Amino acid sequence: MAYSEDLDAEQIFIEPPNSNVLTDEESGDDEEPPDINHLPGRQLAAGAEIVLVNNERIGGLSDDELHDEPIVDETCMENNMFDYAILKQCREFSWVDENYARFKNHAAPKITFEEMKCAIGILILSGYNPRPGKRFFWDSVDDMKNLLFLHCADNNRIDHKDKVWKMRHFMDLLKERFLHHFIPEEGLDYDESMVKYFGRHGCNQFIRGKPIRFGFKMWCLNGRSGYLINFDMYQGKDPKSDDISDKIVGKASAPLLRMINDLPAHKKHLPYRFYVDNLFTSVNLLNYLRENGYGGTGTIRENRIPKSCPLPPKQNMLKQRKRGDFHSSIDRQNGIIVVRWVDNNVVTVASTCYGVTPLNKVITWEGPISWMRT
Repeated sequence: MAYSEDLDAEQIFIEPPNSNVLTDEESGDDEEPPDINHLPGRQLAAGAEIVLVNNERIGGLSDDELHDEPIVDETCMENNMFDYAILKQCREFSWVDENYARFKNHAAPKITFEEMKCAIGILILSGYNPRPGKRFFWDSVDDMKNLLFLHCADNNRIDHKDKVWKMRHFMDLLKERFLHHFIPEEGLDYDESMVKYFGRHGCNQFIRGKPIRFGFKMWCLNGRSGYLINFDMYQGKDPKSDDISDKIVGKASAPLLRMINDLPAHKKHLPYRFYVDNLFTSVNLLNYLRENGYGGTGTIRENRIPKSCPLPPKQNMLKQRKRGDFHSSIDRQNGIIVVRWVDNNVVTVASTCYGVTPLNKVITWEGPISWMRT
């Protein structure tokens, strides 16, 4: 593109060079600011666009080069992990959009399905490209207010028992697709996770010591690769709670039982091994998993170990034993083993699928001396 000095240019936009080019190796002096008249050849070969004072644009893509055809065809898109069925379900929200707009005293928006798909795509992309605030992603012109009317529920049908009723339908849709794409693997992890949020909401939590201290607490079932299989939001009194499950395994572990029941029939009856931390581990939970054909392993708290278990007290082991020493006890009737060993602190683990053996030798450092321990 040729540029004349007679043009009254207000702004010039230059595309970056190809990604495989070392962009810091320019022909100019490193000590001086970049000179627009002394750019490297790779940069000069990149595209550019000039904006004149009268808002006329020179360069860039012409209207003929712009097209509405998708970059990826539908057959390829349906094989992606973000299933196309989720986007199709967004059509169900269209009638809600108009109702929600009237509810907020706005005129009925004329938002097409393709425009809403674009808005959701930008929302997903913004998760990989964080910015300090929403205003850094969205403009304020009329055609940039699509998310203002995106609504997933009918405000005239309120479920007062569910604090997240506005997102419940969409959350259930995501769960169904996550379970559909789940490829069974032996080891599964159940744990809590935080979703960052600083606004006002009845489910907002503050947990000291977490990497994300403010936000929504989620119960998550994950695979070894980190794939999210199922999830649910903690909201105090769970509207889906089962009093029997709460009494058997506790309120923190009860969502795990529901997530197991949510697995498709051809994926449910497989020999999974569930791994949890001391917030969830209990003898009742391990018994339930074993009776249903699953394995369970997790660190366990002192007050959840049966009093009949003949393990030495935690404080005694910390004072009298060396690192690497351990004790174990087996409940042969229920098939549960409890192992306690000395590390930086005393660790206690209960399991229905692992034992003490085999033992391996490791090198530990105690001051300037290394010890080979079993």
